Amino acid sequence: MKYHIFIRGKVQKVGFRKFTASAAKKLHIVGWVKNNDDGKVEVVAEGEKENLNKFVKKLKRGPLVSKVDEVKITEYPTTKTTFKSFEII
Repeated sequence: MKYHIFIRGKVQKVGFRKFTASAAKKLHIVGWVKNNDDGKVEVVAEGEKENLNKFVKKLKRGPLVSKVDEVKITEYPTTKTTFKSFEII
């Protein structure tokens, strides 16, 4: 599965991207995370559906100093993984 995720709230300058990358690596998820100019964090994540759901739960909580107001997810089926690792961009 592939999830395209947008996280809104106090999610920039609080270690959110590092938190996201760490969670992804622990759950064997590949893809990327980046800060957007509109203040949101954007994530593309590929992996097993069960692991992606655990990953999303972590993103909804975020690191201690963050405050997540909204998480929007678009789900796509994937037939082939397009990423080799999880990167902060």
